[in-house]
Amino acid sequence: MVADADSLDQPTLRLREEEATWRLFHHLFRPPSPEQWAWLSLETVQDACALLAERCGSEPAEVATPLDYDHYHEEFLATFDVGMPHPPCPLLESHWNRQESPGLVRQRNMQFFEQFGLDLRSADGSPPDHLRHQLELLQYLCQLEVARRTHGMDGEVAQIARAREEYLRLHLLSWVPAAAEELSRRLSHLWPAG
Repeated sequence: MVADADSLDQPTLRLREEEATWRLFHHLFRPPSPEQWAWLSLETVQDACALLAERCGSEPAEVATPLDYDHYHEEFLATFDVGMPHPPCPLLESHWNRQESPGLVRQRNMQFFEQFGLDLRSADGSPPDHLRHQLELLQYLCQLEVARRTHGMDGEVAQIARAREEYLRLHLLSWVPAAAEELSRRLSHLWPAG
């Protein structure tokens, strides 16, 4: 049974909104497929992205998307997955973290997954420091915190909230801003709007 929004307290509502935000980001970075292309092309997805941009303090501009699936597939792979010596904007924390070895970065990510009992479900074999896995963990921690909050498990709620904040600070915030800057530079000449 899902509680309606009117019956939830403000912290729980904020957690649900945060969980939905992580889910949207996770879905935005799914591997290219005709189904993913169709989903990205939906007006509701475009509206959700505009709302998210507005909430993040950006101008809610129209999301520039490639003209067709083939172009989208090619550019997604060329931006995130393929390149020599590496793709222009790999979605891997270990690429952007120059202070630690890739193995240590992946191990530290795995420790968070294991601590909270989340099994990686990667059909594509991507490592635990891949953005999709990191977003999945943040989404999962929000869900877990809501469940513990609903059952009055305040000690666990506090522990999960601290872990979520720590994971975000140590992992995503340590590399996503640099990757986003690189992506912004790349997109400015790849997919012109209109």
